[in-house]
Amino acid sequence: MGYLLIMLAVSLAVSSVGWLYFIYFFSIGYGFSIAALAVTIAVIFRTAMTPPTALLCVILFIYGVRLASFLLIRERRSQSYKKILYQPGNTEKKPALVMVMIWISCALLYVGQTSPV
Repeated sequence: MGYLLIMLAVSLAVSSVGWLYFIYFFSIGYGFSIAALAVTIAVIFRTAMTPPTALLCVILFIYGVRLASFLLIRERRSQSYKKILYQPGNTEKKPALVMVMIWISCALLYVGQTSPV
C-alpha cells in the first residue's frame, strides 16, 4: 500500500501541470506522469526487477516522454491547433473543486494504469 501512495504522490506532483491550463491534466500531465511513474517503479523495485519488468519500465518511460514532447511541440508549432486549443470556451477558469477532482482522478487513473507493472 505504501508503494501506491508514493506512486500517487509522484503522479499528483507531475500532473499538477494541469493547474497552468486545464487540458494539461489530460495531455502533457498524462505523458510526463506515465514517464515519472515508470522511473518510480524502477527505483522502488530495483532489487526485485526482472528483465521483462525493466523493459516495460523503459517502454513506458519512452512512451510518456514521446507523447508529452509531441504534444508540447504540436502546441508550439501548429497554428491551427492553437486556434482550437485556446478557444474562449476552453480558456475559461474552472471552479477550484472541479480542478481538484479532475487532478486527483487523473492521478489515480495514471497510478492504476502503471501499477500492474
